[in-house]
Amino acid sequence: MKKFLLGTVALVALGAAAPALAADLAARPYTKAPAYAAPIYNWTGFYIGGHIGGEFAGNNSLTGSDGRFLGGVQGGFDYLFKMFRYSLSGYRLNVHVNGQSPKGYILALAAALVGRLCFRPALVTFHGGLSQRFFPRRDSNRLLQAFKLLFQLAGGIACDSDEIKQAIKSYGVNSEKIASIGTFSAQYLDFQPVTLAS
Repeated sequence: MKKFLLGTVALVALGAAAPALAADLAARPYTKAPAYAAPIYNWTGFYIGGHIGGEFAGNNSLTGSDGRFLGGVQGGFDYLFKMFRYSLSGYRLNVHVNGQSPKGYILALAAALVGRLCFRPALVTFHGGLSQRFFPRRDSNRLLQAFKLLFQLAGGIACDSDEIKQAIKSYGVNSEKIASIGTFSAQYLDFQPVTLAS
């Protein structure tokens, strides 16, 4: 028993001295945290953006002859990938376009082409009046053929008024393919509920 007691006392004394030994160690050197590196954003998802603005003339008004409205839309390559993916999954694309934006036209044409390639012709909703920059234009064969191609590729076309319907029809489009629906019409609210695939 005496040996056990002596061993316990020696062990307790050794344990009490151990923290004193740690005081003899050198302090850890100070190191700064590494600099923050912002992650590089990749555009792997759908992205589309737009811009609007105005160009003012001498009277600071867009209503004068020298003022004008500016606008456009941007999109990325993933726009095409998503269109193919959804079209091949059974969805029908619906794209909005007007006669003011070349970028918007290109995006609409891409949707119409993808729709035809996937055997799901896209619906084109044409907004705007008859006094647009690129539509209707009879003085430019290039613009005439460009919009004719878009309208022919579309599976159906919705527009704002009968005047625009007549202008689209003049591009050689069958009038049964064109629906004239007022901008704030309740007809836009008529729909058939469909369960979407997950």
